[in-house]
Amino acid sequence: MFNLSLLIGGLFQLLSQSQGINSVQPIATGQTIVTDQRIVGSFQDGGATISILPVKDSKLFEAERKDGKKISVYGDSKEEIAFYSKAYIITIEQGDLQYILAGALTNIKGQLFMDVLSVTAGKKDTQGNEGLGFEFNSNYFSTFNIAKVGFGQNGQLFLQFLRGDFMKEQILAGRMLLKHEHEPLFDNFLITASSKDWYMFLEKYGHDNRLFDAKPVVLNRKG
Repeated sequence: MFNLSLLIGGLFQLLSQSQGINSVQPIATGQTIVTDQRIVGSFQDGGATISILPVKDSKLFEAERKDGKKISVYGDSKEEIAFYSKAYIITIEQGDLQYILAGALTNIKGQLFMDVLSVTAGKKDTQGNEGLGFEFNSNYFSTFNIAKVGFGQNGQLFLQFLRGDFMKEQILAGRMLLKHEHEPLFDNFLITASSKDWYMFLEKYGHDNRLFDAKPVVLNRKG
């Protein structure tokens, strides 16, 4: 059985030294979400293989037909369809384990930011079955992790996660304003700001390098 502690703080941070920061809301909405073909493909990071595909091309989130059109399995509203038509599925395979996440991009002042949400984790499926392993449900309080996205030579993908320790220090000291909850006894810290507030926050501070890990996660393109 896989180690559920690997899920804490967002699965993508298995590849990062960052403690990250947990947010109730993503940055991206149906109005602000964007796509970028440069993040699509297969990548390698040490012993992990990472695949990033649009939701519509993934096996996990297959579209269903309604009135002769493909729609998201996650709802019929214009907001949901707009969001999931531009979101991504991120699959991380490491040994015999497989971690699946959802990702969404937002462009803020010429910089790309990615929201990452854990979806499922477990033993790698070799029989074509779905739903293996641990699946998040309505009883699980899922949160988003956020990274700045950059690109290098030969199709490299760089991810710089937010520095949770620095942000917490600045917010609690009143030097940065972002709605949050803090439980001092166990020092639990959670960002509760809206997507709009996140957008405005990164408009103001997104170019401040102190906000992000100095050493990015580097994903090298396969093939």
